[in-house]
Amino acid sequence: MQIQDVGSDFNLEHIVPYFQPVHDLEDGSVTHYECLARLITPQEQLFVPSQFLHIVEQQQCFGELARQIFHQSACYFEDKAVGWSMNIMASDITDKAFLDFLLEHIHQYPSPQRVWLELSAQDALNHRNVLQQFIAFCQGLKIGVMIDNMTCDCDWQSLLKIRGISGIKVSGQWINQPENTEQVNALSQLIEQARDLKLQLIAEHVEQAHSATYLKKLGIKLAQGYLFSHPTADAGH
Repeated sequence: MQIQDVGSDFNLEHIVPYFQPVHDLEDGSVTHYECLARLITPQEQLFVPSQFLHIVEQQQCFGELARQIFHQSACYFEDKAVGWSMNIMASDITDKAFLDFLLEHIHQYPSPQRVWLELSAQDALNHRNVLQQFIAFCQGLKIGVMIDNMTCDCDWQSLLKIRGISGIKVSGQWINQPENTEQVNALSQLIEQARDLKLQLIAEHVEQAHSATYLKKLGIKLAQGYLFSHPTADAGH
């Protein structure tokens, strides 16, 4: 369904976080949740970001969206002993309103070290200098920054040189091609280097049981995807 079907029903206040767990492949436990923006109309139609972000861009309210998802997620997990993360845009890392918002809210938040902000690999590569400043800012608040959606064809070695990142999320595009020897070799190198740098490594978009087995064999310990759970309105904690 196209976002145009929403029409005048679009309202930023109708965008809420849905939660998808990240699982430990060894024992099946949930290590933390990713908070994913979903638009729910008054008619209870649900839209994913690819269907509505262009309207957010048109209305120039990305910063407001980031603040809203952070606030709702923080409130939801405040009294729950589990970590959580959310996606941010390149514009957020230089948005003074967003930085001031984080500064104001995180000091009142219990255990800020269980909060991570995820920036896409492409945005990280395109904005390395300001990202480095943003990471330093987040370190001062004791919250982490992850590189999201890392693919085999991006300059992942340059991304590993970014100081202070907490972890990397590997795209399903990369992990779901075990027959591609070149990609498997590159993934093995990434896993080894991430381990040396003590970075958290998470496989995304895991949908099949054999994929989880393959990831464990490679040495990836954390994963999320439809194999474990679709994003839901209730994190279950």
